[in-house]
Amino acid sequence: MILLQPRSKGYLWLSGKSPFSSPFIDPRYLSHPEDIEDFVRGIRFMRLLEQTEAWKSIGATLVRHDVPGHCSEQIYDSDNYWRCIGRHFLSTAYHFVGTCRMGSVNDPSVVVDSRLRVIGIKNLRVADASVMRYLPSGHTNAPAMMIGEKAAEMIRRDRTHRYNILTRIDSIKYFMD
Repeated sequence: MILLQPRSKGYLWLSGKSPFSSPFIDPRYLSHPEDIEDFVRGIRFMRLLEQTEAWKSIGATLVRHDVPGHCSEQIYDSDNYWRCIGRHFLSTAYHFVGTCRMGSVNDPSVVVDSRLRVIGIKNLRVADASVMRYLPSGHTNAPAMMIGEKAAEMIRRDRTHRYNILTRIDSIKYFMD
């Protein structure tokens, strides 16, 4: 089971001015209370599926893997049991997004504009999953490739546009001389 739209938000800080310094990352997993409740609702839905003819026909059932000292004080299959299990054993798919959010230059949480240019820094763009405002309900690979392709197209278009302007300026100078 995967939580496609977690509400928890982490933080990333630069540890220094050097580009070789490792950043500080605090993912803050399950920091939003609704994330663990979504996990419990997912378990409840899965337990309902066990009662269907399709699952019964193949003998599908939840496999219990208890770990001594973890959640043993909770009643098995209670909501508190699943909350405890979630807090101890849930992991992530590591599809981080939003550390260089794209959006309006008037939004203080934005790092890049709609053309993927870093606001306030000339000739620097970000073209990866970090510009996505929200985590997509699927793998980030295809959207990240699309962002890269779009960035390449914008860079080519900007260079062609700049070249055409310079060519026109040179032509005007030639005719004025």
